[in-house]
Amino acid sequence: MGVFVRTTKDGVKRYYARFAANGKLIVKVTPARTRNEAELYLAQWRLEAAKGEFFEWQKKKVGFSEWAAEYLGLKRLQGLKSIDRVELSVKHLDKFFGDFFLHAITKRDILRYINQRKNTISNRHPHDNISNATVNRELATMKNMLREAHKMGVIDITKPLPHVQLLKEDNVRDRNLTEDEYCRLLDAASPHLRGLILCAYETGMRKGEILNLTWNQVDLQEKMIYLKGENTKTGFGRKIPISPVLDEYLKTLPRSIKTNHVFNYRGKSISYFKRAWKSALRRAGIEDLRFHDLRHAFVTRMRRASVHDHVIMAITGHKTRSVFRRYDTVDTEDLLDAVQRGDTRGDTRRFSSETPARK
Repeated sequence: MGVFVRTTKDGVKRYYARFAANGKLIVKVTPARTRNEAELYLAQWRLEAAKGEFFEWQKKKVGFSEWAAEYLGLKRLQGLKSIDRVELSVKHLDKFFGDFFLHAITKRDILRYINQRKNTISNRHPHDNISNATVNRELATMKNMLREAHKMGVIDITKPLPHVQLLKEDNVRDRNLTEDEYCRLLDAASPHLRGLILCAYETGMRKGEILNLTWNQVDLQEKMIYLKGENTKTGFGRKIPISPVLDEYLKTLPRSIKTNHVFNYRGKSISYFKRAWKSALRRAGIEDLRFHDLRHAFVTRMRRASVHDHVIMAITGHKTRSVFRRYDTVDTEDLLDAVQRGDTRGDTRRFSSETPARK
């Protein structure tokens, strides 16, 4: 009885709980990522077994909304870093599937959902239809919800899950921030936003990494920022060099007695700056620019400076070259520069549109 671990062929650890319920020996895989989390699931299931409630999920038809609340609680317990995105996806899914029983959802229902979402107008500029990338994030959440329900016995484990086919995406942004736009943006930004912009442009860090950056992660003597795995989207720690410009700025920042966060507003850590960002763009006369585009700008600048891809990826935390390439913007300036670099003939040849006279 208790918790034990098994490792798959891919090297993934799965934590199992073994306990008695209604006179039967139950062995269940937990969604836990650590032994401590698995112990929590085991304690919960033992308590349900003692009350005779362990098999309640199997005895009744579970509604989508009911499981959605349970699922979000599970993800919060796991410390999911993208919980905000998952909560938004569940919100949209619940509007459509809220009255469905979880076990009764079919592939046809999911296709109807896709069709409805594809015909939904986004409330964000430029107010086009919802993108395939957005729908895919919601479908990925749906797949995970069904998989977790299947794993935990919430739905019949003998019944195959409906296949969810993701849509093809063409969401690679080619928006590149020019040097002039960057200077105008800095000038137009409020003081607390200016530091966030500078850090993103000089390091390529993600918004969440910047907002959660604390002074104990910053070494001004070594000119390095140290991010732990728990502070990054990928779960892997990394070292980020501090540029001279950013170093000079960080040295001028006052330390708050209320928070250890590097970037703060009136002594408190910053969690939201959407309004300040829109105001800065409006004052600077800049359109169609997202804060995440500053990360794209960093990658493009490093590539133009002939920094090796492996080094850039180590700084930004990209694990695959395919994703990294989406951040490396090639614009008209790059294309023209490539032609000029490739022309090694000099001015030795001249061409005219006029037809030469025949001798």
